[in-house]
Amino acid sequence: MIIASLLLIPPIMSKLLNREIFHKDGDILNVMSLTFSKGLCGMPHFNKDRDEVLFVEKGALQLLLFDGELNEIERIELSRLDSDCKLWFRIPKNTIHQFDILVDNTVVIEVLGGEFFSGACVNVQL
Repeated sequence: MIIASLLLIPPIMSKLLNREIFHKDGDILNVMSLTFSKGLCGMPHFNKDRDEVLFVEKGALQLLLFDGELNEIERIELSRLDSDCKLWFRIPKNTIHQFDILVDNTVVIEVLGGEFFSGACVNVQL
């Protein structure tokens, strides 16, 4: 008799390796360069009343989009490694999203519209 056991393996979590900020307090556009290790990046979150544009400068990621009940509704691959993939994507304001970084040292340029305010980025519990 063979007894199989089910092991729940937690996902590999990405780490933020570097962050360069190119904006100043009060700027209408917030621009950052973010370098990540491979893995699932942080918690799902949304940018309150602020559109966001992601541009992959190096590497590849999957952008996970969720509905208001945290059901995954779409995965969008952004990649410099595959010419068939998009390089950038605009995330509409208040859209819950998360990154799954596909290769180490992926560099993402993140541009957020509107001045930063306390509570602008809202983490959402799964």
